[in-house]
Amino acid sequence: MSKPLPVCNQAHLGAGVLEVENTREAVELGWSLGLIPEIDVNTAGDGTLVSFHDSDLGRMVAGLPAGTRARTIHELGWEEISRLDVGGPGRPRRIPAAAEILGLLVGRPERRLYLDTKRLELARLAELVLGLGVAGQVILATNRDERIAEWRRLVPGAETLRWVWMDPPPQGWERAEAVIRALAAQGFPGITQLQLHILVGADGSLHPGIGAIAALAAEVQGRGVVFQAFPHCSDPAVYALLHHHGVRSFTTDHPHEFAHGLRLAGAA
Repeated sequence: MSKPLPVCNQAHLGAGVLEVENTREAVELGWSLGLIPEIDVNTAGDGTLVSFHDSDLGRMVAGLPAGTRARTIHELGWEEISRLDVGGPGRPRRIPAAAEILGLLVGRPERRLYLDTKRLELARLAELVLGLGVAGQVILATNRDERIAEWRRLVPGAETLRWVWMDPPPQGWERAEAVIRALAAQGFPGITQLQLHILVGADGSLHPGIGAIAALAAEVQGRGVVFQAFPHCSDPAVYALLHHHGVRSFTTDHPHEFAHGLRLAGAA
């Protein structure tokens, strides 16, 4: 009898919309909700690995000092970055170093963490993960197959998530399916989780349709790979529908609505 696949529910950006993304506060909230937080790992100008999604600072940092407005996260040193406020008035938050977030795993084997790779050298991240002794608690997330292969060389036996983006219809599913079929033909090399972004219309319609999603989930899970759905919506009924049709792993930006959806499905 085959071993059951783990249930891996991911809190996008740490805790979705509930906290400032990629912060220590977001990650700790994600864990408190029973989810696996995700952070983005980027590289500062002095080589420090930081938890930050963008290259540009404008979306996240208000009131930038004049000397930093035209610079990117890759140009600033850690000393400058550590002083930036990404929380705004009344909720100050800072950009953490990746080492700080990974350090929260040490001595807490029940905690796990997704690491979405942005601009970085994987060898530097692997050195940090292995040095802290948390390799078994992290899941590398990327849409680049060469990064999965390199990570598995650097961290043997590591868990990985290969995400597949979904463009709008009508061509979106054709392109995404072609990517997935190519991976399947190779036996999903080095991939332990496959994530599909799912578009949700204002009327609740799914792209791709629920039939295609259910068939894909069954096929991927039947091959021993976790299938993870990432529906771009806050509707609990969508999560309930996906669970009803065999999806057992999710990524969400809306943890409360996701939990409500699982309750509707009788899964929580």
